[in-house]
Amino acid sequence: LFANGGVADPKELPGLASITGAMLQEGTESRSNKDIAEEFESIGSRLAVHTGKEQTSLAVSVLSREWPAALNLVGDLVTHAVFPEEELVRLRKEFIMDLRRMQDEATAVANRESAMLLYGKESPYGHFVLGTESSLEKITRGDLLDHFQHTFSPKAATLAVAGDVSLEEAIEVAQKTFGVWNATSPQTPNPRRDQLGKGVDVPSNSTTIYLLDKPGAAQSVIRAGILGVPRNHPDYFPLIVLNHVFGGQFTARLNMNLRQDKGYSYGYSSWIEWHNKSSAIMAGGSVQTAVTAPAVAETLQEFEEITTSRPVQENEFQAARAALLRGYPSTFETPWQILNHMGSVVRFRLPPEYLTTYPTRIEGVTLMDIRRVASERLSRDHLTVLIIGDRTECESSLRDLGMGLVILNGNT
Repeated sequence: LFANGGVADPKELPGLASITGAMLQEGTESRSNKDIAEEFESIGSRLAVHTGKEQTSLAVSVLSREWPAALNLVGDLVTHAVFPEEELVRLRKEFIMDLRRMQDEATAVANRESAMLLYGKESPYGHFVLGTESSLEKITRGDLLDHFQHTFSPKAATLAVAGDVSLEEAIEVAQKTFGVWNATSPQTPNPRRDQLGKGVDVPSNSTTIYLLDKPGAAQSVIRAGILGVPRNHPDYFPLIVLNHVFGGQFTARLNMNLRQDKGYSYGYSSWIEWHNKSSAIMAGGSVQTAVTAPAVAETLQEFEEITTSRPVQENEFQAARAALLRGYPSTFETPWQILNHMGSVVRFRLPPEYLTTYPTRIEGVTLMDIRRVASERLSRDHLTVLIIGDRTECESSLRDLGMGLVILNGNT
């Protein structure tokens, strides 16, 4: 696990972290990309590289007896990658083709555009982690090497192991693999982490609706969002219980209204995208094109009611808290789930006892906590609402809602 992800991208080169991570498997000082692929295959494994906004991970799942060999391979990639020019040319084309294919996936476009609208296109959290066609065309091998030397450093690295491995064995194998690892360039602070663009504590003046045209679409994708507090804020636990009531489970308010009652959608939910510097509180789903405007109106009404006329009730609160507590043990059933938990502990710099104290922290949340964070964090007057849908079918009815409507051109 490495402490930087897409937030480390230079403003003019979004996507640099992602393509650097993808290129790690394309060759080292002693192995070609073919050698790397064959060695992973020989131990019945393969490497998964993921670049998020704040963390880059290299993960393998392998038989216990083979994990030292797998770690040796990973160690070679993160210390001796060479980024062959010819493989960069190939991978750049693949990235660009992926971006073009995404244009046909309304949900993927909504995820990309909503972050840009909330944080600002040029902020570390607002730009798309895979970059743009123009930025990918500009990225050079030199850019990859520079990012690699500053990011893939032992100072920024954490090794997480889940399986039939003792701590002593893990330390021994890690020492053999990484004991002589020295950063070729000191890891420098990343000033981009503090440049969020739109201020987290300065919400927009009013709710604005954005419409991105997808001609002929049978459904509209809706995203309503508002910026919130960082992951380590004291309101974290009240917010996750509140989210469970609002849209975090099948019986939550949003789904019961827009799916069960109105029949507008097959599933409508809310979630919170947590970061070290902020969170994005999101709600939405896919709805039939003909009911786009009514669905937006119902979404806004749910935000309004949970903060004013219909606050969270005792039975909703108790059910949500109980559901979170009952479900928690099942999130530790597989090694991958355990690794995900450890990854969060590392990413958010949580205390070592966090995972064992989580149930107690949930139990400590009160109904008054829930009502307070709802009134403070879910203001319907400061929402950013994005719709990906057929403009000819829904623009007029969206304007009838009486709010600001901005037409996007797809190049936000």
